[in-house]
Parts: sequence; structure tokens; C-alpha cells
Amino acid sequence: KKWLVAGFLWGISLFLQAGEIREIQTIDQILQEETTPVVEIQKVETKKVEIKDTEIKLPEVKVVEQKVEEKKKEIVKEKKIVPKKVQEVKEVKVPEKKKEKEKPVKVEKIIKEIKEVKEEKKQERDTVLSKEDTYLAGLVADTRGNIYYSKNIDKKLPMASVTKVMTLLVTFDAIRNGEAHFDDKVVITKDVYNKGGSGISMKPGETFTLLDLIRATAIYSANNAAYAVAKHIGKGSIPNFIKKMNKKAREVGVSKEISYYSPAGLPTRYTKEPMDIGTARGIYKLSLEAIKYPEYMEIAGIKQMKIHNGRISIRNRNHLIGEEGIYGIKTGYHKEAKYNITVASKDGQREFIVVILGGNSYKDRDNAVLHLLDKVKRELR
Repeated sequence: KKWLVAGFLWGISLFLQAGEIREIQTIDQILQEETTPVVEIQKVETKKVEIKDTEIKLPEVKVVEQKVEEKKKEIVKEKKIVPKKVQEVKEVKVPEKKKEKEKPVKVEKIIKEIKEVKEEKKQERDTVLSKEDTYLAGLVADTRGNIYYSKNIDKKLPMASVTKVMTLLVTFDAIRNGEAHFDDKVVITKDVYNKGGSGISMKPGETFTLLDLIRATAIYSANNAAYAVAKHIGKGSIPNFIKKMNKKAREVGVSKEISYYSPAGLPTRYTKEPMDIGTARGIYKLSLEAIKYPEYMEIAGIKQMKIHNGRISIRNRNHLIGEEGIYGIKTGYHKEAKYNITVASKDGQREFIVVILGGNSYKDRDNAVLHLLDKVKRELR
């Protein structure tokens, strides 16, 4: 009986130990599964657990359960975290939407600024009517001979570079008659390369085409280019060319209103000759002749370009090209003459010529042109 009882108790002891070992393995497996990352599934190796004591204390089991619960909470939190890539995409997308909304605002701002500038210019022009004494003479007329505005139009005044209108007409006549050609090679001489005032870069012995010298004269109002053209067309003689200028004045019918002494319009302190003088009426008549030369008007309407094989850049002295239908003709300035201009303007079927002589500044002169043109056009509508 003793042996039977001892065997029975020994069997119960083994059974209890086996249950405890399975419980410990289960807890260890739970801990490993809970700490495993959400994305990857790792293989868990089971290890044999050696139990020295036959009893497991309850406090230790509670500690293990607490750790398991804490680990579960951490895993739940990790699941709620938004991946970094998603955050980056969101951060990129938001500013792009904002930029798309801002674009119309910028365009509206630019349009508003342009309108404000135009309004300021219009206000400046509108003040010219009360400041007619800011220039010495002025005229607005159409190509049919109708004069719509005039001020001192028969008073002779220094023309400055408006003189070059005749220089260019005589030159185009020579080309039309076959006496010269646009591709003529013109050698620069010592007596023309440095005439003072406005000019392009040139040196004695340098060669220019006649066309480039014409462009420099018509667009940039280069004095040395005008003298080089005059000497070439005058067959080596500038006085001979000036005779041609006055002869052309007689043919056009302005010899009583305009007198020429130089091909560029420089003052006496440069030329040691009388100044080239003319009336607003005479310049108007000469301008009517000039617009009959399409080759001249094409060049006069160029805002900027490069000449001399791209080595020289020139910009038009006439800042009004393109405004109010203006496509030419010539500006002029020196201290004695002040600011002069003659322009041609197209308005539908009508063409106008505006002449301003003796302006106090180029802004006053240009504003006067725009204001008078606008005023006459409105009256004729």
C-alpha cells in the first residue's frame, strides 16, 4: 500500500510540474508574439525551461501580465502613427495648392500696376494743356494739309538733330538714282570720326557699310555717322553735300522756312557755322515728304538693333515709337535748341504729323506730343 500511495503522489507531482512548464512557455510565447513588428512575422524558437523551484509566485505572474499589457498599448500607438512618406507627400501638396491660388492674385496685381502707370502718364499729359509755354513752337496737322493745332509755327528756331531728316532724304535720293548703294564700303576719315555730341564707336581707317551708317544716323542720331554719310554721298566733300540739302529744300518748297549749314544739326560751337534753323510749319512740310520714303520710315521705326556685324548696339532716341500709332520720324537736342521732335502717327485712315520745338525736357516734349494727338483725335471722332 505504501508503494502504491508513493507512486500515486509521484505521478501527481509530475503532472503538476508539466502544467506549470506549459503555462510558463505560453507566457513566454505571448511576450514574443506581442513584441514582434506588425509587418514581419518572425519564427519563435521554443526553448526548454528548467524549473528549479516547483512553485511560481503570483506577484511575478502579475508583473509579466503588466508588461504584456504595456507592450500591447505601445503596439497600438505605433499602428496609429502616420508613416513619414505620407507626411512628406502632404507637406509637398499643401504649398502647391496655395501657389495655384496665389497666381491669379499676382496677375491681378500686375494688371493693376500697369493701369496705375497708364493713368499717371495720362495725368501728366493732361497737365500739358495748361503748360503750353513749356515748348516754344508746336503744330498738329494731317497729311491733307489740315492744321488742328498751332503755336508759333512760323518762328525760326534751331532744329538740332531734326536736321538729319534732310540728310537722310538726300542720301535715299542718291541710292534711288544709283549714285550710291546700301552695301557701299565707307572708310572713316579723321575729319568725321569724332564730331562731338551723340555718336557711335568708330576710328579712322575703319570701314562701315553705308546702310549701317544710315541706321546709326536715323535711329541713334549719331553725328559722326551723319558726317560719314554726307562725305560719301558728297563725293568726298561735306560742303557739296550741304548744297544738295538746300537744293532739296527748294524742291520740297521749304527753302524760305528751313536753312541748312551742316548734315547733323550741331551748334555753332562745334561747327563754327550758323545753326541749322527752321519753322514748325517748314518741318511739317518736310515730314510729309519723308513719309513718302518707305525705306526711311522702316528704319526710323526700329526701336533697337545691332549694326557693324553685331559689334555696335543702337537704341532709338524717339521713345514714342509704338505709342498712339507713332512710327517715326526724328528727335533733336542741344543746349541752344532744347528738345525738338517731329513724329508721324497713323489712326485708322488718318495720318498726323506733330512737331514740337524748344521743349524744356524730353518728358515735356513727349507728353506734349501725346496729349495733343489724343486731344485732336477725340475732337475728330
